[in-house]
Amino acid sequence: MLGRMSSPAAPSLLLLAVLAACNGSREAPAQGGAVPLVEGTYDYRGFAPPLRYALRGTVAVEQVGDLVRVTNVTYANSFDRPLVGEANLVGDRLDIVLVPENGDTNFQADVTFIFSADRNTFEVAFSDTNGDSGNLGDYVGTKR
Repeated sequence: MLGRMSSPAAPSLLLLAVLAACNGSREAPAQGGAVPLVEGTYDYRGFAPPLRYALRGTVAVEQVGDLVRVTNVTYANSFDRPLVGEANLVGDRLDIVLVPENGDTNFQADVTFIFSADRNTFEVAFSDTNGDSGNLGDYVGTKR
């Protein structure tokens, strides 16, 4: 049950809660409560420099509502372990932690996907426990 706001700070707190829920997304969620669909397989590639390694491969994504699962990250030019993770999509933004599919606990990547308005492409920013990092746009993906 909603109570009456009696404190002068209450409207400010409400505004902060609303802003926090937006999670810094560049685009508001779709009208009518519909969640943008990002499910599919994307081909990705990285650019070097500034990256030490310009990896390329695929990212497989499943989605139920706003819950997005990265079910497999493959590498066409590396023997790195496949990565998986899940997080909630907020507008065009997915902040997700990816870990090795095999359950190893010695690696994780903190990744931000920013999807295009049509959800056919994305840009990525990341940092990982190996000390690697990339700015938004250093890696890009295109839906198959």
